[in-house]
Amino acid sequence: MKAKILRKGKILILILIFALFLISYGSSLAKIRVFFSLNGGIAEEVIKQIENAQEHIDIAMYCFTSEPIAEAKVEAENRGVEIHILMDEGQSQGKYSEYQFFLDNGIAIIQNKYAEIIHD
Repeated sequence: MKAKILRKGKILILILIFALFLISYGSSLAKIRVFFSLNGGIAEEVIKQIENAQEHIDIAMYCFTSEPIAEAKVEAENRGVEIHILMDEGQSQGKYSEYQFFLDNGIAIIQNKYAEIIHD
């Protein structure tokens, strides 16, 4: 009987600790969103998400060629949103790459020669 009460007490304490964690840090927990469409409309949704970002945006991309999305990221950076971008090193110099645009606007990019696995 005593062991059962102790077990219930430990479970209650864990629930309370978790609840306090959620109350304290819940608003800053990242929300991960994945979008895919064969019919278009994704760029607009991604821009909407960027415009709604308040603290940080973390991106891992094989290749980055969308000028409107790049501009939205620069605008987010200018309003204080922290931007982190991981990009394939070999794709950064591509004809339509936005890599230089990011650098020119003060957004650092982490280049990785193994980021091609992001493509797969």
